[in-house]
Amino acid sequence: MFVSDLPTIWQKVEVLLLAEKQRIADEIAFYPPPIPACDAQFNYLLEQRAEIAEALWQWRQLAVAGAVEEVEGFLTAVSCISPHTRNTLLASFN
Repeated sequence: MFVSDLPTIWQKVEVLLLAEKQRIADEIAFYPPPIPACDAQFNYLLEQRAEIAEALWQWRQLAVAGAVEEVEGFLTAVSCISPHTRNTLLASFN
């Protein structure tokens, strides 16, 4: 990977995380009224929303710090990026 590629990669991951955040928000917004204490899918969406918010915060902290050495660990640990996308992004770091 070339240093000149870094801004593009930072932006690409940011866009992916923001798109996933919007997908989850849309799904929650259009979700039918939940059945009290029985709606595991809705609760799962709320968990995903919290997870993507945390991932975006962590990603932005890495970007501000320019912590390139921690990007691979972040991409490996975060579960809100699909395995295929994760592998593609990781390949761009090698």
